[in-house]
Amino acid sequence: MPKVHAATIVGKNVHIGKHTRIGPYSILEDGVEVGENCRIDSCVRICTGVRMGDNNQLLHGAVIGGPPQNLDFDVAIKSGVMIGKNNIFREHSTVNRSMFENRDTVIGNNNFLMATGHIAHDCMMKDRNVICNGALLAGHVSIGNSSFISGNVGIHQSCNIGDFVMVGGCAKIVQDCPHYSLVVGAEVGRVVGTNGVGLRRADFSPEDRKAIKRAFRTIFWSHLPLSTIKARLREDSNEHVQRLSDFLEKSTRGICSGQKRKAEILGQPKA
Repeated sequence: MPKVHAATIVGKNVHIGKHTRIGPYSILEDGVEVGENCRIDSCVRICTGVRMGDNNQLLHGAVIGGPPQNLDFDVAIKSGVMIGKNNIFREHSTVNRSMFENRDTVIGNNNFLMATGHIAHDCMMKDRNVICNGALLAGHVSIGNSSFISGNVGIHQSCNIGDFVMVGGCAKIVQDCPHYSLVVGAEVGRVVGTNGVGLRRADFSPEDRKAIKRAFRTIFWSHLPLSTIKARLREDSNEHVQRLSDFLEKSTRGICSGQKRKAEILGQPKA
C-alpha cells in the first residue's frame, strides 16, 4: 500500500501506486495518476490531468500540471501532463499542462529537472536529459535524448533541441540546436563545435566522432549554400551524419549559426 501523510490532500478518483510515499501538505487534485515506488515530498502540488509512471521523485515545492502561463488560456480546457518513469523533479520546479483540449505536455524517462527549472505547455522531452537550475523552456519546445541544458538557459518557443546536445550556461536559444552540438552564447546561442565529452561518454566510436566533426565543418564553417550542404551530407553514409541531414530538412526555425573561427576574426586565410 502507498504511504500517504495525514496532512496530504487527495482529491477524487486519484490513483496512487504501491509503495509510493507522499509527504505532508502536498495536494493531489482530482483524477491524478501516480505510479509505484514514487517519492512525493512535502508541499508538492500535482494538478488534474497529470499521469506519471513508476519511480519518479518530486521534491519540496514542485508543481506539476499547472495551467499554461498564457493570459488567453481557458482553464476549463481539459489537458494534462504525461510523465514516464525514473524522473527527478527538484525543489520548486514547474511543469505546465497543454494549451489544447485532450493533449499533453510530455516528459519521457530518466530525466532530471533541477531546482526552479521550468517546462512550459506542450513541450516534448524524451529520455535521459538534464535541465539545470533556473533553465526555462518556453512553450512547444522539443528536446531529444541525452541532452544537457545548463543553468539559466532560456529556450524560445518552438525550438527543437536534438540528441546529445550541450547548451552552456546562460545561453539564449532562438533557433534549433542540431544533434551532437555544443552551443554557447548569452546574446544568442551559437554552435562552437561538437559535444565531444558527451559523445565519448556515450561510447560513440572514434570513426563516428570524426564523421560528425566532418559534417559540422560542412554545416557551420564551409560557407556553402544550404542546398549544397544538404547534398554533401546526404552523400555521407554514416548514420549520424544522416541524422544531421534529417534534422536540417525538418527544421522550421532554422539552426543556430556557427561561431566565427579565430582565423576569420583575425582576418587570416581560412584553413
